[in-house]
Amino acid sequence: MEAAKAFVDYMYELETQKLFVEQGYVPIISEAAEGTDVPTIDDIKVLPMDVEYMRTNSGDLLAKFSEMFGTQ
Repeated sequence: MEAAKAFVDYMYELETQKLFVEQGYVPIISEAAEGTDVPTIDDIKVLPMDVEYMRTNSGDLLAKFSEMFGTQ
C-alpha cells in the first residue's frame, strides 16, 4: 500500500505533471501547462449526462452501441 501511495504522490507532483505536458498530455495541475499550447483540465468542456436516463435505458443504449461499433 505504501508503494501505491508513493506512486500516486509522484504522479501528482508539479514536475511530473510537466513531463506529461511535454508529451502532450493534459495535466491535472493546470500550472504545469503554463506557457504551452497544451490545454488544461479547466479548458475541457464536459457534456452533461442524464444518469437516470442511462440507468433506465442501459439495455437499449448497449444494444445501439453494439449495433454501431460491434462487440468483442
